[in-house]
Amino acid sequence: MRTLAKNKVPMKYTLYEGQEKIYETDENGEKVVSWIDEEGNIYYVEIGEQPKYSEPVDFFASISMSGGESEAVEFGVDIGNYDAVIITALNEFPISETSFIWVKSEPEYTEEGRLNTSTADFRVKAVKPSLNQTKYLLSAITK
Repeated sequence: MRTLAKNKVPMKYTLYEGQEKIYETDENGEKVVSWIDEEGNIYYVEIGEQPKYSEPVDFFASISMSGGESEAVEFGVDIGNYDAVIITALNEFPISETSFIWVKSEPEYTEEGRLNTSTADFRVKAVKPSLNQTKYLLSAITK
C-alpha cells in the first residue's frame, strides 16, 4: 500500500559524505601554513577531521511520532528504542543510517559554514525496506 499524499509532511534530510579535514586558523580566519615544498605546494596545519554532510534536501513523507511498544520487535529490531517512524515508497529516497532529518526545525550552519547536524530533529537509526515500502526508524535529538 502506498502512502497517501494528504498524510505527507515537508521535511529535510542530509546525507553523510565522508570525513573532511579541519585546519588551524589564525586570528584573521586564514589557514596556518605548515610548510611549502620545492614545487610551491602549500601544506596547512591539520588539527583533525569531522564528518561532512550534504546540503539539506526537501522531501515529503508520512511520519508517525510513536516509537512503538518496548516489547515490540520488528525486522529483528526493538522498535521501542525509536521516537518516530517515516514510511515512504520503496527506495524513494537515498536516506541511510547516517542521515539526519529536520521536521519542525530548520537547518543551521556554524560560523565556518558547516552544516550543524545538532539542529536536526532526528537521526536515522535504522532503514528497514519491505516489499513495497521503506521504513526509517528515527531517534530524537535532544536540544
